[in-house]
Amino acid sequence: MRIQLAASVAAHGGQRRAGRQGRMLDEVAQRRVHDAAQLRQQRVCDSCDVVALLCRRTAKEGGASKVISSPALVAEFARRRPDLLPVLRQPFYYSYQGAQDPSQPPYYRIPLLNDERSPFAFRINRKNVTAAQRDFSEVPRLSPAQIEALDLIDELLADPGLCYSMWLEKGDMQLLNNYTTVHSRTGFVDHDHPDEKRHLLRLWLAVPDSQELPADWEPYYGDRRAGSVRGGLRGSQRPAGFDAFEARQARFMGMRLRPFVAPAGELAA
Repeated sequence: MRIQLAASVAAHGGQRRAGRQGRMLDEVAQRRVHDAAQLRQQRVCDSCDVVALLCRRTAKEGGASKVISSPALVAEFARRRPDLLPVLRQPFYYSYQGAQDPSQPPYYRIPLLNDERSPFAFRINRKNVTAAQRDFSEVPRLSPAQIEALDLIDELLADPGLCYSMWLEKGDMQLLNNYTTVHSRTGFVDHDHPDEKRHLLRLWLAVPDSQELPADWEPYYGDRRAGSVRGGLRGSQRPAGFDAFEARQARFMGMRLRPFVAPAGELAA
């Protein structure tokens, strides 16, 4: 019944987007990250309008879900360091971590915060910013101001005054707007038996009533228009027939669909 509920959300809640492995429904299981530095790196916004998580089994101990309000985070950022607020609107380079289409470069650029003409939108995934700096010498180096901004964001993401903690129990489903929240989890200790281990299902969605995105977010998301099919990761394992499914689902949902076009130059700038 719970899986049927997830399938219903997938079919009627919006357009499913492919994740890192080219799947439209990802399993989240047996990922035992306990190191505090690694958990800080995992405070992220996913590459879609809405991310849904369905809990099938909980861990033996720990694994609480943590959700941070992005507008509250940016407001506190601006209160503490108004001089750094324009830095959030500069381009930051991210690694695709191998999840790009073969025609795309292995990294992309996108600001952390919307421009002043667009609706609020915030995006962070420091792990992939760090990977781009480490793996690609052609990527511009982070400026001291950008490093300061990222460090302050890390500090604010750990602030209990900005963070809401919740437990996902068996059968619970969580849906998050990726433009207004950042999510993470605490470390956990899992069960020994494979059939008892922590297990969640993750779904990425583009939704019909989505907001317009900033113009400089379009190269990464593929479409900035409100109510469009966008986001997800093309990868090198895109299932056969996915484009046809995408077109059918877009017509069913009344959503705008722009066919993928391979970038003409570096970063499709």
